[in-house]
Amino acid sequence: LQMVDGSEIPACDLERALREIPGTIVLLIDCCDSGGFIGTYDEMDSFVGGVVAAFSGEAAPFGGAKYKVLASASLMQDSYRIGYGDSGDEGGTATVFARALGDGSGWDMDDQRKGALNADTDYNGQITLWEAYLYTSRRVHWYLSLAGDGAYAQDVQVYPKGDNFVLFDWEE
Repeated sequence: LQMVDGSEIPACDLERALREIPGTIVLLIDCCDSGGFIGTYDEMDSFVGGVVAAFSGEAAPFGGAKYKVLASASLMQDSYRIGYGDSGDEGGTATVFARALGDGSGWDMDDQRKGALNADTDYNGQITLWEAYLYTSRRVHWYLSLAGDGAYAQDVQVYPKGDNFVLFDWEE
């Protein structure tokens, strides 16, 4: 699923498409306002309205044990992109969230090779949803602080909080 520059999908339609897949569904949502997939908000309009309605306490189709969600930004926040490498073109950019997730899960984007499992806080060779959230949250803030003196705000979101579901299992 790739949504770019104004593409829309109501959360209830996404959930309906995923509902029949057996097992646990992990959503890594990297777009502006992505926190709306797991939060609530009073104003219900356009894309945000559809997302919020689906994730409010009343409907919440992505609540419950079937779904694990890591979202790049809070509701009403942008999801930023930064450059890497020497190319200086669109191919040399990534979202701050994607870069932070790559950093944490063992992919060195600059050198295009395996790196350290930076998000593995207990050093067991696995990265849980909660470890990924803790690492990406800090890393996103760090990247954005380098980009501009507090001018950018992007807060990674997670559902459910504290969940130890394994996202990445490192094997040599």
